[in-house]
Amino acid sequence: MPAGRAECYPVVVDPVRTLVVGYGNMGTKHARVLRELGGPTAVWGVVDPSAERRQRAALDNGGCPVFASLAEALGRDDGPACATVAASTPLHYELVAPLLERKIPTLVEKPIASTTAQARELIALAERHGTVFTVGHVERFNPGAVAARRIVADQLIGETIQLCFRRVGGSPLNPETALSDVLVDLAVHDYDLARFITGGTLEILATVGHRERGMLDGAVILGRLSSGAAMQLQVNWRTPVKIRRIELTGTSGYAEINLITQQVVLYRQNPLLAAASINPDSTSYFDEYLRSFASPDRVELGIDRREPLREELAAFWRAVAFGETPPMPPADALAAVTLTETTRALLERHEA
Repeated sequence: MPAGRAECYPVVVDPVRTLVVGYGNMGTKHARVLRELGGPTAVWGVVDPSAERRQRAALDNGGCPVFASLAEALGRDDGPACATVAASTPLHYELVAPLLERKIPTLVEKPIASTTAQARELIALAERHGTVFTVGHVERFNPGAVAARRIVADQLIGETIQLCFRRVGGSPLNPETALSDVLVDLAVHDYDLARFITGGTLEILATVGHRERGMLDGAVILGRLSSGAAMQLQVNWRTPVKIRRIELTGTSGYAEINLITQQVVLYRQNPLLAAASINPDSTSYFDEYLRSFASPDRVELGIDRREPLREELAAFWRAVAFGETPPMPPADALAAVTLTETTRALLERHEA
């Protein structure tokens, strides 16, 4: 039976009537989470140029109004209280601008826009109209990433000197016709996470890319954070398994964070096994080596696992309804786009 018709929706918060713009992969997820948060009336309406998607949206969301264009939706007298934009990146600017001009609080999926110039214009527009504007960098709401930020801030592994990110697999349905590259699709997440986890700025130093039929579908990137830590990032659409992992190396330990399973594991040298042998003459070098390094202390931190998108949209609603601070500062989203442009320029310079 179609969602929205006979499902039971335990209302978590008072619904804020939300217009969902774009009903593809992310738009359907937005609508599902909004229904889970606020019940079947949470989705005020859906905009999508595809008749098939509009039909699906109406069935999913209890017969909500559907529109072929944003102008059609904004022409209604009873407008939405807020909007989420989940259309493709090249459309972000042209869809978000009229929403902000109407003073409709808006969350746009990452990246904020196709270019830094467009991003700056949207930020200025939101400030001029005093409108809530935030960006869907959903990994900030991943409990694993939040734990990584705490590990660094509280120096649970000493001073963090290296951050390694691996975001591979999970390619677009048809990479050859994708409207973006792997930097916009994947790297932008970890550029923001590096800044979020350390609380600092990031500089891109070097990169090597891979192209398939002219499409940039993989890259390895080296950067430096303002804390002095080094950053290494591997992104691609080619790996046949989906990996989303952060590795933190510190002066007194090491941490692994799996963003998919939300597992966080700390490693430190085992002080008992690393201690000198009582009878060193009876212990070979290799035995001592294994004793010192093969069995480090391993502690898996307890994590309250939650769906990041649910946390993000609930925070957005709270910002709209109660004036809380928006979940993602647009200026941080601008920084992430700027870093993708810097990386792309480095790649083009090497390939010239």
